[in-house]
Formats: sequence, C-alpha cells, structure tokens
Amino acid sequence: MNAREYTSRRSILNIFGAGIGIALGTGTVTARERDGGEPTFFARLSDNPSVSGHSKVNSRGQGRLDLVGGEEDPFEFELQVRNLNEGATAIHIHGDRSTEGPIWVTLYEGDPINDDTIDGTIEDEDVALTGGVRELIWDQLVGGNGVVNVETEFAADGEIAGVVKPRPVAGWIAV
Repeated sequence: MNAREYTSRRSILNIFGAGIGIALGTGTVTARERDGGEPTFFARLSDNPSVSGHSKVNSRGQGRLDLVGGEEDPFEFELQVRNLNEGATAIHIHGDRSTEGPIWVTLYEGDPINDDTIDGTIEDEDVALTGGVRELIWDQLVGGNGVVNVETEFAADGEIAGVVKPRPVAGWIAV
C-alpha cells in the first residue's frame, strides 16, 4: 500500500468513526448561551408535506423555532412566523414524529399572530410528559420525535410544520 492509499483509507475511517460517534451520542456538547448564543435545538417550519401528518395547504408561510437550555434549567424558546395565509392561533410541539401525535407542549394559543416573534420558557408544568422538561428534551427531542405545528384559521390542522432537531456544533450534535 502506498502513502496515498493509506491516507485515503485513514480519512475514510476517520469520517466513519466520527459518524459512529455522533450516532452513539459521544462527544456531545451543550449550547447554553441565550443572548447571541446558538440554540440547542431548532426547527425550520414550512408547508412541507414530508413532515409526517402534515398535508400541503399551499402556504408560503415560514417559521423557525430555537430552543435553548440545559439539563437543570427551564428551556427558553424563540419562535418566528411570517407570511402565513392567516395568523397563527395555536402552536404546539407534538410527539410521535407527527403533527397528529400527542401535544407535548403548547408554545402559543390566542389571538392570531403573523410576521411576529414570540418567546418564553418551557418548564416542567408546561410539558405533558411524566418526566417534564428532562424527558421532553433528553429522551424525545434528541431522538427527533418532536414536530412543531402552527395552526391557523386558514389551516386548522396546521399551515406550517417542522421537525425539531438537535443543533450540530462543529460536526457534533449539541445536546
């Protein structure tokens, strides 16, 4: 084996090893800062029919959810919505990787909002899981089981939706 083949094989093995490490959850880091910091979890929201349980309703709406927190702290969220056909009347995080799954957390319910940003905290009493925030974040969202669904008067079952994902940090998953 010449030096070039050795280097290529070594690069492939390094990439493979990093992928296994990420899949097994090793080498994880926690994003903690809120002001100017990066989110620990995020979801991009759109009228994407590939989100389980979401039917395309021909919306140009978009949104983004950022969740920031740690194991012992309440989770902070910031949610932006824009270009909805009708204002959002309810925004939830659903379980079972589907907009039809059980509601785990209500992020917003009230008068219609559009082209707006809302923020708040998620504490144990806000979560419809026995383990509260800890189970929601560390057992469910890390596994990609949460879906954000934005309900409007235009689409009561959800105008835009997106899967909540851990934020990658320099090749590692932030959890």
